[in-house]
Amino acid sequence: MDTEGAEIHFRRLAERALREVAAEPDVLARVASVERALTVTGAIDAHRAEAIKADLRIAVKAREPRRPSAPPGLGAVLRFPSRRQQFTATSSGVALPGSAELRRASPAASSPRAADRVFPVAAALPLGSGNLRGTLHLLAYLQDGAGARIWSAGRVAVRDQIGRAGRRGHAIARLDTLRATDDEGGAYLLHVGRMGSSNDVWLGEFYLDPDPPAGIRWLEIGDPAVRVDLTPPDPAPRVTVGPSSLAPGEHYLHRLASGWLVNGFAEDVGEVLDALRTAGALPGDSPVPGQLAALARALDGGPAEPGLPEQWRIATAATAPHDGYAGLGTRLPDLDGATITLLGIRASEDGDSALNLYATGVSADEPLPWLLWVRDACGWHAVSQWPRGGGADEAWVECQVVPPPTPGDWLEVLACGRSADVRVTVPVRWSGE
Repeated sequence: MDTEGAEIHFRRLAERALREVAAEPDVLARVASVERALTVTGAIDAHRAEAIKADLRIAVKAREPRRPSAPPGLGAVLRFPSRRQQFTATSSGVALPGSAELRRASPAASSPRAADRVFPVAAALPLGSGNLRGTLHLLAYLQDGAGARIWSAGRVAVRDQIGRAGRRGHAIARLDTLRATDDEGGAYLLHVGRMGSSNDVWLGEFYLDPDPPAGIRWLEIGDPAVRVDLTPPDPAPRVTVGPSSLAPGEHYLHRLASGWLVNGFAEDVGEVLDALRTAGALPGDSPVPGQLAALARALDGGPAEPGLPEQWRIATAATAPHDGYAGLGTRLPDLDGATITLLGIRASEDGDSALNLYATGVSADEPLPWLLWVRDACGWHAVSQWPRGGGADEAWVECQVVPPPTPGDWLEVLACGRSADVRVTVPVRWSGE
């Protein structure tokens, strides 16, 4: 790859943007698009690209006409936390502005390790006491040197004593009172670990204290008790690994196609294609740019065109609308330095469907380094790319799935990395909302 040529191209693009920004403010967004393409493909170092972009921002600011200063308004005097600040996910529990964390850090948060036991579970935990209403669906059981934990997801509503919406972070932290017993008579406390929330959907983990023995067959959680089968599935998930057939630039264009399918519209990628070709990340005879153009025409209302990659022809036929959850509980082989554990999937007739996963070796502040697709009996489904929570070396993720998956007894997930493609077929059991 021509990294020097990529940097020269990006610098020239920034210089041109500076000349054109007054007449075409949109040019700065195109610079950012090219930056993402070059950094994700490894054609230019992310720190060097950010330095070039920072210089561009300073130059643009210097050319702006000066405005007369004004006294601070009310908004400058009264600082209200944003909605994101009011409830944030942390790697060790729930934290609210100006307060200490609500519980001690979980062992899993302080010592992430490759899971020794990972398998799906299928149970629903109703929440009908106190000010919590809803159902938590238990999706995956993980046990390793950091402890045992159960990942869960569900729609959770919080009400105060007079029926108004309350603060989900405080309320869910009270789930630390959950207790469990196993088939050998062992007793456990379930503590709320890493967690996050989006709208009324909660995704997080419970970790068991003390750590249970490896051979237990079931847990009964809560009162009234809900039994969770801890027997690994039979048949086991089928995992295959093959080499990637895509050049770095082609892999990035497939990521763009996935994003277009999730969002339902295409964007102009002319500048991106020029940059990838200049960097040597996109072969001159690659069919992917033409396929991307055909997909753009189809999303703009044109007829479906032949020759698109299989995954881009996402499912159009579906069964009746369906709300439900299915545990996946499968750890994939390491992919490009990252470890992916599939947790579960949510189907929602209102379009808010999602694939849940946990990954180490990635940052929660960046797009995922691999491309994900889901297939069921109706065909392929596109998956969004951004994580919802985590830290510098881990992320727990709720990826949007379009169109919603349909109920069935199996599900296939395809993870496409730069070095390899990993395909896993998992037997699933769906539970309703």
